[in-house]
Amino acid sequence: TYFSPNNAALIIVGDIIPEDVTKLIYQYFSWLTPTQDIPPDPDLSMNNIPDKVIQVQENVVHTNEGMYFSFIGVNFFTPSSRHDDAIILEYFSDILQRDANLPGDISKKFTKNNRLGFNLQSWTLDGLGTSQLNIATMNVFRDGSLNKIPKNFLKTLEFIGKNGIDDKVLNQHKKFKLLESYEDGYNYSHIAKQLANAELINGDYRAYNRNIELLKNLSNEDIKRVVNKYLISDNMIVYQLAVNEKFWYTPIVSFITNQIILRFWNPQG
Repeated sequence: TYFSPNNAALIIVGDIIPEDVTKLIYQYFSWLTPTQDIPPDPDLSMNNIPDKVIQVQENVVHTNEGMYFSFIGVNFFTPSSRHDDAIILEYFSDILQRDANLPGDISKKFTKNNRLGFNLQSWTLDGLGTSQLNIATMNVFRDGSLNKIPKNFLKTLEFIGKNGIDDKVLNQHKKFKLLESYEDGYNYSHIAKQLANAELINGDYRAYNRNIELLKNLSNEDIKRVVNKYLISDNMIVYQLAVNEKFWYTPIVSFITNQIILRFWNPQG
C-alpha cells in the first residue's frame, strides 16, 4: 500500500554529475510501478480518542533483583512532528536536559534543589499523529511522592509559562544548537537523512531546514506559549517505577542519600 515509488523520496548527496545520475536512476528504478491506492494522511491526533484513556497492563514482567531506585515522571501529549510547536517543544526539552546536566537553576527548581529527586531528565518522542514530552526524576531507597513531584513539576512549568527562562540560558542554547547544525552541515549522511525526513515526515523536502529557521527566531514568548498550551495538568499522565525491596535501614540510607549527599553532589556532573 505504502511502499511505492510515488510515495518515496530518493536523496542523492555528493559531488555528482546530474545527467549521469539521472541515467542511473532510470536504469535501476524505472521498472518499479507506482500505485494509485495510497490513502490520504490520516488524522492520528489524540483529539479523536475519547477521554484520552490509557490502559495499563496488569501483569508486568519485572526483574527479581532488588531495585533501590524509584523513577517518577510525567508525560505530556504534544502536536504532530509536522507542527512548528513540536519543534519548539523539542528545543525546550533540550534546554531542560542541558540545564539538568550542569545542574542549573531550572532543574533545581523542578527538584527543589534535589530534595524531591535527582538526575532530572527530559526528552521528546516525535510522531506523525501525537508526539510526547517527558520529564522525570529519580530517588534512592524511597518511592518518592506521586503527589509532590508532579505537583512541583506543574508549579515550575507554570512559573516558566509566566516568566519564561533566563535570556542568557536561552541564547547559550541557541548558539550551541546552531554550532551543532553548522558542523552537521559537513556530514553528507546527516544532510541526506534530514532531506528524507523532511520529505517523508513533513511532506516537503524544502522543509529540511525549518527547525533551524525556528531556532534562529526562538524567543521566550514562543516558550511561554507552548508551555502554557501543552504542558498543563489536563494534558498530563503520571507514571512511576517503584522500589521493590526495603530493609530496616532503608529510611536511614534514604535520608542521608537524598537529603544530604545529593543536595551537594551532582551525579550527572
